[in-house]
Amino acid sequence: RVQWLSREKASAGDTVRIFGRNLVNLDFYPVAAGYEQSEGYGSYLSKIVTQVMIELPNGDYQACKVTKNSAYDASFVIPLSLTIGQYKVYAHNGLGGKYGWSDPLALTVEKPKTWPARVFNVKDYGAVGAAVENEDGWNDDAPAIQKALDAAEANGGGVVYFPAGNYYVSKTLSIPQYTTVRGESRERCWVWFPDAIDHGKKDDYETARKVEVGIRGISDFTLENLSIHSVYTNVLVGAPLAHDNAQTYKAINLDKRADNVSIKNCYLVHEPYYQYHYRKQDSLLTQSSQLDESWGMKATVALHGDNINITNSRIRGGGMCITLISCQYTNVARNELIIGRAANAVATREFGYPELPRPQKMILEDNVMWVASPVHHSGFWCHATSADFFIARNSLQLTWGCDSEGLLWHGWGPEQAYEVASATENTITVKDVDKVKALGWECIIVRGKGLGQKRIIKEINGNELVLDNPWKIIPAEGTRIALLYYHVHEGHIIIQNKLSDTGAGIFGWGCTYDWVVDGNSMTRGGGVMFDECAYSNDRPWSGNFFNQILHNRVDQGRYNNQITGRVWTIGYTGTGYCREFNRGVIGNLGHIYRGNLSTNDAAISFWDRVSDNTLHNYKGPLVDVGMVVEDNWFKDCNLGISVGDGVSGVIRGNNFNNVETKIRKSERAEMIQE
Repeated sequence: RVQWLSREKASAGDTVRIFGRNLVNLDFYPVAAGYEQSEGYGSYLSKIVTQVMIELPNGDYQACKVTKNSAYDASFVIPLSLTIGQYKVYAHNGLGGKYGWSDPLALTVEKPKTWPARVFNVKDYGAVGAAVENEDGWNDDAPAIQKALDAAEANGGGVVYFPAGNYYVSKTLSIPQYTTVRGESRERCWVWFPDAIDHGKKDDYETARKVEVGIRGISDFTLENLSIHSVYTNVLVGAPLAHDNAQTYKAINLDKRADNVSIKNCYLVHEPYYQYHYRKQDSLLTQSSQLDESWGMKATVALHGDNINITNSRIRGGGMCITLISCQYTNVARNELIIGRAANAVATREFGYPELPRPQKMILEDNVMWVASPVHHSGFWCHATSADFFIARNSLQLTWGCDSEGLLWHGWGPEQAYEVASATENTITVKDVDKVKALGWECIIVRGKGLGQKRIIKEINGNELVLDNPWKIIPAEGTRIALLYYHVHEGHIIIQNKLSDTGAGIFGWGCTYDWVVDGNSMTRGGGVMFDECAYSNDRPWSGNFFNQILHNRVDQGRYNNQITGRVWTIGYTGTGYCREFNRGVIGNLGHIYRGNLSTNDAAISFWDRVSDNTLHNYKGPLVDVGMVVEDNWFKDCNLGISVGDGVSGVIRGNNFNNVETKIRKSERAEMIQE
């Protein structure tokens, strides 16, 4: 099964990645023996198994060279012989013969894009690059640097070059399109924005704060081999941004897109505590509300666009390290991300949805994330809706602060729930309403015949909904559906991440669909959690359907004191419901927990807490349906598997070593034990 390509457009000779499921024969992966932890199916094989073919316009096929492969992604090279045009890409995992080829993915092959190569040396335009004092403070290189940038703009782009030095700037720098801003080296080339201590008018904090944006652009620019230091900017690097003032990352322009923006090998330092002992009179430090609230909405990097690459950089956030707004085809890889005040390492937002696309097709891999402030939130945070993320091999260490989730997806709404009166292959008619207002919303069957199917509403005729694709199983009268304005978080592949000292580890907080969470390690915190989003009492559904939790390790569980019978310090890998289900809908459906290892007081648990926060009192219909808990391992735990009221499924083949209570099951659960 293939889901997406790392690029929708590429040139002959480029390497493209394909993401999906079972891209190699899983038999190539060794089975862990006993309590040894399996790494899951995300490791790259030494043997190339995956085959990739491109369909040509004349109906012939051309094989592509595959350079690496795992069960979830494979890299292939576009043949040099391909001409410009539209193509279809197919994959094969070695099984099934001619019937084993995947569905196609679309790829556009285009001519390589080159930017102007003319070099504009900032010193040729008057920049000094050294701390030459004058009556106003240090030498200000901002006018000279902007002249070089303007010269590149007049040239249609180019390379604005910074020789080694310290460049002090007193205003926002504007980067034109098709321009690379390149330093001699990250270690020797520094750009300093006002800090009211080392340059500018000494102790003049109000003047220093007037630079609210460090570097802005519209699209098509690159920063590389630079270190940039800022204390007061609200956004250090922002695009598309047409003005020099921004109070938060919400000032990013949504009417344009910052496509083709890259940050490579940079050190971006957003440091609100810089020389704090000399700044006692600075209200930024003395007003805790500013530190706790306003910094949470600031960002070192804030971008809204497609084809964004942030790689091999070190980013110290004053608030957010990186905020990505309605972005597609984003690559954030091999960075060190240091989380600032009341914020996250990486945040993805859905501003402007549904007119603007939801966050999708994002690669977040091989990053190291940790915190600089004890007041912080999640390591990674995605709000409201998303699709097709590949989150792999990141290392994340937080502290036990408020909302300190490791990797968090936040579901939303508004949602509506209806009972079905009748249905055809392409329509559904609901009861007790004259006119449904949900055009473009997502329709999910949340109880009854056809459970778990989802479609998009493309037309509404009174209380009849016309769907984008026909049902595979036509719903019956009495079936329950949920309608979602924000489409579910779907199709994510989350593999081989290492998390420690978190609240929840990997957290799908409502409205998740068809995830794989494989081979992750979580220590001193929660595990993998799928829960109903409980922010609002009027949401009839924010459930989680068809997720696979495989080969993960949860060690030293330290998360929630209300699960598994009020046992303190129990981290868990499981689902929870804390919503009022009097509308008769399913909270969690068809989750598979297989091959996971829980040690030192961690558990697999299905909560028995309902809306009034009491235990063992749920007398309603089933809430968690089709939970499969098999071939998991538990060692040195006071509790292994806990099943609360309203849960159905099967428990089989699990292994326990020094576990006080192996399985605790409510009388009102319908779990089969084999």
